[in-house]
Amino acid sequence: MIKKVYILVTFFAFIGILKVRATDPKSLKDYLVPKPKDLNISQGEFTHNSGRIIAYGIAKNRGLRFSARYLQDILAKKGMNFFIAGNIAYGESPRIELIINPEKVRKVQGYHLEVSDQHISITAHDEAGLYYGVLTFGQVLEYSVGKGGGSRLGNI
Repeated sequence: MIKKVYILVTFFAFIGILKVRATDPKSLKDYLVPKPKDLNISQGEFTHNSGRIIAYGIAKNRGLRFSARYLQDILAKKGMNFFIAGNIAYGESPRIELIINPEKVRKVQGYHLEVSDQHISITAHDEAGLYYGVLTFGQVLEYSVGKGGGSRLGNI
């Protein structure tokens, strides 16, 4: 059996009522199933209610299409309207990028999740890793927005 490796590189959560609880990376790490191997907290804020999910190579990859649609549904349930596209337009933001790149993420089924003020990226080794990254992102949304609502990704 292949050991699953989950890597959460830079991460920000939705803020609202849970901002205080989310300032402790350990509390977020304990909430996520399975627990990420690494969790690094930085400062910043993603405050957009709409944008594009950029899924590179979506036309050729059914697993990528599935993950993009699943992510779109997760965001819609939180009141965020993101469209799916196969490529990025010049100067476009905000955006969520879904990338399969085994050279950047070496572990099978592994992924990196990174959030900045203008974009979110989930980079994975393979389709399974991308799906796991989307699931983790969905858990963070539930953890953060569950009580307070809102659509601001900010300091954990």
